[in-house]
Amino acid sequence: DFQNSDTAGNWNLPALSAPPAFEKVLHRLLERNSPTPQELQTVDACIGRLQDIVSKIGVGWNIRPFGSSANGFATRGSDLDVTCYHTLEDEQDSMLAIQHLKMNLAPLLRKEPGFEIIEEVWSARVPILKLRFDGSTDVDLSCHNPQALQNTFLLWSYGKLHPLVRGLVIVIKLWAKTEKLCGASLRHLSTYSLTLMAIFFLQVQPRYSFPTLPTWAFLSSGVSENIAAIKWQVPPHVKLPELVAGFFWFYSSEFSWGEEVVSIRLGRRCLRSTLDFQLLSGRIGRRLHIEDPFLLSRNLNCVLSPENEEKLRERIEAMANDLLTAWEVPASFVPDMEDGGHEDRQELPSGPEASEVPVSRL
Repeated sequence: DFQNSDTAGNWNLPALSAPPAFEKVLHRLLERNSPTPQELQTVDACIGRLQDIVSKIGVGWNIRPFGSSANGFATRGSDLDVTCYHTLEDEQDSMLAIQHLKMNLAPLLRKEPGFEIIEEVWSARVPILKLRFDGSTDVDLSCHNPQALQNTFLLWSYGKLHPLVRGLVIVIKLWAKTEKLCGASLRHLSTYSLTLMAIFFLQVQPRYSFPTLPTWAFLSSGVSENIAAIKWQVPPHVKLPELVAGFFWFYSSEFSWGEEVVSIRLGRRCLRSTLDFQLLSGRIGRRLHIEDPFLLSRNLNCVLSPENEEKLRERIEAMANDLLTAWEVPASFVPDMEDGGHEDRQELPSGPEASEVPVSRL
């Protein structure tokens, strides 16, 4: 346990100086990838339609969005995750979920204009119906999935602490997508896992004094009123470029890969061998370990192949080097320069000022 070691609380980020134009590039990246007003309207319309559909099953049935569309970390083009549930059922039950999805919801959805069932996934840990709404929005519909709502409330509360939290998480997610380093179906980490890694970095950096929210305060029905009193007093001069560079530096140079566990439940640095993780599956292996904050036996590395884990670690190390030593804005953060985006190219300085925005081709 790092809390009991001689160096507990003494580690700190080195003086980080990201490329001069990095802040402008990051803010442009966030603006370019924010959900459009039309997307937000479509999401609201889809949720409303689904609520009307589940109401036909009987009294007490409801729809709730979860995941990025509800926790504040959505990006342009994000899928919509929703779960239906009955107010009297607060336990996660896969067999009951399959029964309701097959027998009750699927027949109603097949009759509903605007909805198309793309796939029925019954063998997953959480059974889902994959839908398409209005021919454009992909929807994953689960049933009796309360733990997903707990996670959503937890991440939403972290995002509400300060816009910097949301900025860091979304930048890391966009970086991973650009580098093709995320997607559980491809045996990469999920964007949810990357979100936990970003929050954990903030928690364990002493000079940020970032709070750890108690997981007991988050239920599938909502958030304890005590959470509203928890604030983050952002240290002076802390900006998004430092956080992004610090994330890559931490996981490339400070984090003990294979020995420590990413745990936003604890919010402190601990080894996989401590009693805190006695329920964590696969903790014996020297892998990247990420604990689910509510399902303590679930190690989110379960989808990550060893080859893709090595690739992730290599790309994190390369990004840290690129940001902290080469003084370059990596191409991962300015993809439009290679994709032919004219608007963003015009905004970047040219001529003598171009040296302020060096772009790495790593």
